[in-house]
Amino acid sequence: MKKHIPLLVAATFAMACTFAAADQAGTESAPVKTVKAKKCKKDGQTQVFDMSTTATPGAPDTLWSQIAPSPATAIGKTPYPGWNAPLSTLNHWVQGTPGASATSAPAGTYSYAASIAVPSSPGFIYLYSLTGKWSADNTGNVYFNGTLISKCPSSTQASSLCFTYHTVFATTGTALTGLNTLQVDDVNWGGPAGALMEGELKLTCTRT
Repeated sequence: MKKHIPLLVAATFAMACTFAAADQAGTESAPVKTVKAKKCKKDGQTQVFDMSTTATPGAPDTLWSQIAPSPATAIGKTPYPGWNAPLSTLNHWVQGTPGASATSAPAGTYSYAASIAVPSSPGFIYLYSLTGKWSADNTGNVYFNGTLISKCPSSTQASSLCFTYHTVFATTGTALTGLNTLQVDDVNWGGPAGALMEGELKLTCTRT
């Protein structure tokens, strides 16, 4: 004879599982898109990843996602007048709104992220070199694995119109096992909002 779980107990259990899954997803996979690195097989093995925003106007970016103030697909935008022209050869700006044209957004911080998943490779560590340049409308900060690596304006770039030029960065260190996330925080004062990244992440396998 089959036993039936009381309806209230079953519903409560299902709801608890749903909340647990939602909490786990929220903490583990904030950046929606992730590229996976290969396991180390030999000392000095290298892998290079393009960390740039590459979406064409109106198309979703293949690597970057908006993660705040709410999760959204990062969509390529036609550069708003004044956005870096003619300084950038790519000018692949993104914004978390649909359509090819940049739109005005309320004042606030808009965060975009891209992640590389680094596997465990016993006997090796991954050393990284991360270089690039970025822009944001109006000001912003760039983080790698939660550490501030670049900000605009800065001591060398005093203008607070960070969409009119690129801010250059370079940093090195040891990659984490798991997600390694590059994040751009675009601090918008109102009006058009968006971010641009032209970056490269190089991983080098090193024996421990």
